[in-house]
Amino acid sequence: SIVVPAYNTDPVMLKEMLQSVRDQLYPNWELCIADDCSTKLHVRSILESYAAKDPRIKLHFAPENRGVAHASNQAIAMATGPFVVLLDHDDLLEPQAIYRVAEAVIHNDADMIYSDEMMISADRKKMLYHAHRPAFSPEYLRGHPYIVHMVGFRTQLLRDIGGFDESLRISQDYDLILRASEQAKKIVHLPEILYLWRVHEN
Repeated sequence: SIVVPAYNTDPVMLKEMLQSVRDQLYPNWELCIADDCSTKLHVRSILESYAAKDPRIKLHFAPENRGVAHASNQAIAMATGPFVVLLDHDDLLEPQAIYRVAEAVIHNDADMIYSDEMMISADRKKMLYHAHRPAFSPEYLRGHPYIVHMVGFRTQLLRDIGGFDESLRISQDYDLILRASEQAKKIVHLPEILYLWRVHEN
């Protein structure tokens, strides 16, 4: 299950995010998108048009804006797969990303995974920075939030720890990763750039 909180996403970036999921080599995914009461009308129309084309896309439209942590929890609540991967509404997955996750779950019995990533320009034409991460270190993680994208967890593990802390506005991802890593029995690093993080002024 790929979970995405969405809010007033640029239409081009939203379509490219959706297409990056539809282009996955591994076909057995579901995309759970929770829109946090977007005020820009194109968001709903784009999401509904893609969902109409692909039954693997599931949508939730919130009646009020309650922040990214709440929207993320709504997306997790829709997940029916045994493993959840987090994706931002304006970012991209490489075509082999979910295949690599499935491999780690099947062959390594992973409870939590994380990969390397690349930061790219908004127009996708320029590589700005690439992050090649080390093997898992709880000491390093407590001092520096080095795990960012791509990251995934067993769905039941996320539910056992209560999902995202909705009282947090900036550090909710870091908090979730810290709490999940304390409970995970097997954490696997995928030493491959599987996630493209867009850098733009919004």
